[in-house]
Amino acid sequence: MSNGAFPRPAFIDALGHSYNRRGKRVILLTGNVFDQFWSPQLGSFNSLEQTLYQELQEKFLMLRVDAASGVSFYDAADEQELLKVCHLADRIASKGQMLGDLQEKIAQTQHQPLPMLILVRAMSHAVTRLWAGDKRTYKPLCLMLQFAPALFPEGDFDRLSELDRQRLVTFLNWINDPFFSKNGNVILLVSDTKSEINRRVLALPVTEHVEIPLPSATERAHFVTQYGVVGTPSDAVLQFEISREAFVEDTAGLKLTSLEDLLETSRRTGEPVRRKNVLEEVNLILEAELGDAATP
Repeated sequence: MSNGAFPRPAFIDALGHSYNRRGKRVILLTGNVFDQFWSPQLGSFNSLEQTLYQELQEKFLMLRVDAASGVSFYDAADEQELLKVCHLADRIASKGQMLGDLQEKIAQTQHQPLPMLILVRAMSHAVTRLWAGDKRTYKPLCLMLQFAPALFPEGDFDRLSELDRQRLVTFLNWINDPFFSKNGNVILLVSDTKSEINRRVLALPVTEHVEIPLPSATERAHFVTQYGVVGTPSDAVLQFEISREAFVEDTAGLKLTSLEDLLETSRRTGEPVRRKNVLEEVNLILEAELGDAATP
């Protein structure tokens, strides 16, 4: 299989199924969210954010949000397109719905999660006003919300702080509105575990959960093949104590970032990737996940 023909990650197909066929508008991505993933568009392995951006940018206006940095964009062209759309939406909005100087408001809410969330909701409504009237010209909004538990932590209302309650209620009112469930916008919540997200968000019918698995043997093999391809053939760089195939088999349960560490160490030292080092890495992961139960 050639590089260009290697398929995109399966979880992206699951995401598309949730959105297109099941009508879900809030999709929680958990599991192996801090790894690298193959992007057919770029012909390389990239972060989850960049991989999703490459897949979705043609169909959505892409917007990034987190509790620390607020609203940001993946590309300057994306920023200008969204600013233009929101400006046009203001022309047909009632006075109470107008966004005004969006760039200034984005800057003002950079370190204020609750006002930022209220602003993003208003931006979502603005995009929908244009998209609903002309789906061929305008694109819906895709909001990628990184480190979602920082905004919507698990806990009953009486156990949450006042600010946590306000953010959660603001978000629940937004996504539970029939107007939201019928528009084309989608919110991607990113968290390494499902249990850290407030259960009230997950209980709504508009929400779906997609688990991102650890890389398969096929993905690990492709990653090894791609490693070091730029500039120097990978076979001239990589050496394995046993074989490439044995390395791929032994690394079951590891993230691609862990494989990269092992391969990079070999490249820098000029020594082969040793099975002992691979097994030590696997044991470290098991101990981190299982604690004392994994210790012989």
